[in-house]
Amino acid sequence: MGTKRLEGLKLALILYFERFGDLFAKLGMDATPAKLLKNFTPLGEVQRLLAPAALLSEDDVALLRELFPGTATFGLGEIRAFLVDQTPEVPRDPTLVRKYVVLTKESGMLKSRTEVSALVTVDDFLLVFTQTDPFAALKPAEQIFDLARTTFTPQSDGCSLEVAEKRPGLLFDSTERLVLRFRSPEERTSFLAVRRL
Repeated sequence: MGTKRLEGLKLALILYFERFGDLFAKLGMDATPAKLLKNFTPLGEVQRLLAPAALLSEDDVALLRELFPGTATFGLGEIRAFLVDQTPEVPRDPTLVRKYVVLTKESGMLKSRTEVSALVTVDDFLLVFTQTDPFAALKPAEQIFDLARTTFTPQSDGCSLEVAEKRPGLLFDSTERLVLRFRSPEERTSFLAVRRL
């Protein structure tokens, strides 16, 4: 229905320019609008403007070339695979610097360990979630540490790190503490390096 309307509008403009072509010639105006309108195909122009390649930015094209090497042009199939079938990893989130899955030491008589996700954000915060996939259930972080006010004390086992943040209070300051146990000493070292960025 929309293409019929565009075709009707095109025909009306062509007739207008043809009828008043001699008037345009007397006024010294060029009669090229009528010629251009005769070559104009509304459906083709809409398809060209809304083609997948025309809608992609340079960054999108570069990312699609990484995902689909050897593909010269990108059609709806590649874009659908990119948008729907691909699930982005958490580190690609622009607000995250790094994600760690660590164990925490719970206080109490049993001193059991709980697996948590520790996320270091761009704005220098450490967010701690009890579930290992924090974006599956969009809950707020259970513990938030401001890395600018946080001290890190390596533990003797080589894989653990005590995180302590001194928080000013109205009458007394309080200290929030958490012991994170990484999978390896290298992972602990990488966490400390990310924190210094």
